[in-house]
Amino acid sequence: MPCGKFNTREEMFADPQIAHNKTLESHEHPTLGKWVNPRPPATFSKTPSKVQGVPATMGEHTVEVLRGFGMDEETIAELQADGIVGGGAT
Repeated sequence: MPCGKFNTREEMFADPQIAHNKTLESHEHPTLGKWVNPRPPATFSKTPSKVQGVPATMGEHTVEVLRGFGMDEETIAELQADGIVGGGAT
């Protein structure tokens, strides 16, 4: 049965191999500050992958999604005014 040590979060961030392999990427999040994401586990020369950015904030895409479902601006504004949905214009 293979076994090994599990690193704590702090040990993982400090691991020299993690730094050498550039396993983690830092991004600036609009409300959380510095956000660290793991990079994709594999890299391919003809189909490169990358971290697309930071997670969305709560309600960041609400208006865009409602528009995509065909909802008109007046209805969206009413839902926002009534506190049913949040989010600003995207």
